[in-house]
Formats: sequence, structure tokens, C-alpha cells
Amino acid sequence: MVTVSIARDDVSPSLGRTRAGAASGGALLRVLGRAGANSLIRHFRDRNRTPNRLGGERTNFWSRVAESVNAPVISGSRIEIRVSHPAIAQKVYGGTIVPRKAKALAIPVDRLAYGKSPRVMDGLFFVPSTSSGAVGILARRESGGGIRPMYVLKRSVTQQPDPKALPADAEVTTAMREASADFIA
Repeated sequence: MVTVSIARDDVSPSLGRTRAGAASGGALLRVLGRAGANSLIRHFRDRNRTPNRLGGERTNFWSRVAESVNAPVISGSRIEIRVSHPAIAQKVYGGTIVPRKAKALAIPVDRLAYGKSPRVMDGLFFVPSTSSGAVGILARRESGGGIRPMYVLKRSVTQQPDPKALPADAEVTTAMREASADFIA
């Protein structure tokens, strides 16, 4: 009886690279961090493609959020990716917004008002409200004699968390898993 065996170790070099890459501050952690950051950026840019509700001029809010994704910070075996846009926490967690520099918040209700401060719009006048939630409206006179509401003025608004503010965990995990497979290969 003749036995022929061929021994080739393809696994050990891969495991060695993985172990070295996953060491504190290792290359694998940097690759995973960059994949996670890129996943966030891609998600925010995709969100920016959605038109605003009023159909007005785009403010590119989500594009600015994408630009605020910082380079990943590796600390030991921890990867931290910061999004430094000041409004992202409001989108993720929701909460109550109150005016800081004015007596009321101006909520746009017309596409021409979207993304603009009432201070930059000409011809607005105040109409008091009898509604308990609103202080009043800022409106414009129409050429036919009617009025066109531009903003609702409120003392505060409470926003619910936006479930789509951040990508799904599976989306980020998939991006990181693919990056780690490429690194190991």
C-alpha cells in the first residue's frame, strides 16, 4: 500500500495576518473603521437624494451630515466613528426644540419658505393664531388679494426620533465584514 500526502498550510499565514491586523491599533482595525465610516457617508448621501416634503429648494442637510463624518479613532480594540454635525443627535434621539434668538420658531409651510429664515423674506406680515399650539403665522399678500401662509410660529416643537437617521446595523456590519474579508485575502 502506498500513501501519498501533500501538506500545504494556507491557513496559518492568513491567521497570522489577521492576528497582527487585529492587534491594538492594527491595520485590520483601521480597515474596519474606514469601512464603517464609508458606510455612514454612503447612507447620509443616499438620504440627501430624497426631496424635501414641501418641494422647495434643497438645503442638502444630509450631505452636510455626510461631510461631518470624522476619521475613525482606534483605541485598543475599540473603533469610534464620530459624526460631528450639531443636528444629528436631534435626528437620532428626537426631542423638544425651543427658540434661542427669537420668541418663536418659524416652521415653513410653503416651498418658497423652506430653508430660509423669515428675516430674508420680503413682504411678510403677522397673523395671530387662536390655535393652542401656534403663536401665529407669517404670511404674504397674493396679487389676487388673498394671503399665502409661509411660516407657522410656535413656542416649541417636539420631534420624534428618525428611525432612518443612521444606517441599519446590518448595513454597517456587512460593509465591515466585506472589508475584513478583503484584508485577510
